[in-house]
Amino acid sequence: MYYKILIYSLSCILISACNNDGKRIEYYDNGNIRHIRFFKNGKLDSLFQNFDSTGKLTLELHYKNGLLNGYDRTYKNGRLKSESYFVNDNEHGMVRSWYENGQLQCNDYRIDGYGQGIEIHYYKNGNIFSEGQNKNDARTGLWKFYYENGILEKEGIYQDGHESGVWKFYNNAGQLISEKNIH
Repeated sequence: MYYKILIYSLSCILISACNNDGKRIEYYDNGNIRHIRFFKNGKLDSLFQNFDSTGKLTLELHYKNGLLNGYDRTYKNGRLKSESYFVNDNEHGMVRSWYENGQLQCNDYRIDGYGQGIEIHYYKNGNIFSEGQNKNDARTGLWKFYYENGILEKEGIYQDGHESGVWKFYNNAGQLISEKNIH
């Protein structure tokens, strides 16, 4: 078996040296697939897959003419860990990540690689940790942060990514305990 894999790998290398197009497969020493890649005109094109040494899928990327175009998905222990979408090498659209228990960890939106719009982070139990808006990859406007039990912990305004104005702080029962004016 090892010799068949070695011969196949060497033939792929020789073919690739003569022709930059087609499917390329790399293997671990144990014979399991490490990468599957496709090339067109010498550039990554189509689906790129990466596997761990046990054969589990860890990464999927979609390329077109050497640029990321399509979904970028990472996996851990066979479960989806993160997912985003790319257009011409820039994240564009919803970006999501999950905890190992399958619970959503983060949800935000990107345009041309920059955070734009709503961003929400979650605790492992599913309650919201923080929520607010981004503009040009910087926090902006009202942001709220919560205790793990779902009760509001603090809230305030971000301006160009920096805390600004009056911030309110609450105890874990939801009672206002202090206010702080940030300049």
